[in-house]
Amino acid sequence: MRGTVTGTWVDARAVIVGGAEAEHGMRLLNRKYWPWKQMLDLSARFRPGHQRAVIAIRAR
Repeated sequence: MRGTVTGTWVDARAVIVGGAEAEHGMRLLNRKYWPWKQMLDLSARFRPGHQRAVIAIRAR
């Protein structure tokens, strides 16, 4: 979100994923952002009707 672009642009597309691919993405985020993501997950449980989307960015 902030910073300087250091590489070249890559043509890609974003898709919403589910199932095993979404679970894998969440595991990777949990590992990278531990313990912050776990705290956000806990607070999200108290919001009724919340839904999550997992978006994969794939190079073409």
